[in-house]
Amino acid sequence: MASRMMHLAATLLFSDSVAVKSVDRLLFGAILTDAENGANTHYKRVTPDGLKFFDVDCFYHDYKNEILSDDLYLGYYLHLIQDSVYRFFVYEKYGWDPSVPGSAERLHNDYRLTNTYIAAKYGLKRVPPPPEGIEKERIVRAFPFIVKEFFSDMEKDFATYSEGIPFFLTPARADEYISLAVDVCKREHESLVSGSGPSYIYKWR
Repeated sequence: MASRMMHLAATLLFSDSVAVKSVDRLLFGAILTDAENGANTHYKRVTPDGLKFFDVDCFYHDYKNEILSDDLYLGYYLHLIQDSVYRFFVYEKYGWDPSVPGSAERLHNDYRLTNTYIAAKYGLKRVPPPPEGIEKERIVRAFPFIVKEFFSDMEKDFATYSEGIPFFLTPARADEYISLAVDVCKREHESLVSGSGPSYIYKWR
């Protein structure tokens, strides 16, 4: 799935072209999804024939009113879309193979390297703050998020890191993914606002 910093960058760019009430709530929602604690916060499903997907339609129907009125829930929805786009981008477009020994570890090092690049390029300076009364939010009551620990750990993403060289996720590819994710998110938002509902879904084996 996309890194936390890529989610922040894509969501921040999205907010530059789409009117939102609270950028902080939007960014927080776009990261909250990853603060999971063993729960299916990504709404991952499997079809009868074995295809996997993030069920954005289910999340939309669970939180339709909130998504259309509260930027935290819109951010959460955008996270699911961005992860769907990332699956397509990494596995289908560029053919990353996680079965090759050491490739997962090297990709995670790429994340750390690109965190530094993304933070500088997109002007990311801080972790989005948890909204006051976050424990009362409907989505937080539905899943056992580890909000405090997760967001504290995310502070490390903003530390300068330069060990090694990119293996798969180069700065250019990070930029390409972020641009693609923003475009898809904007189209998806237009579909939601128009009343058509979710329009993007990506399934994989």
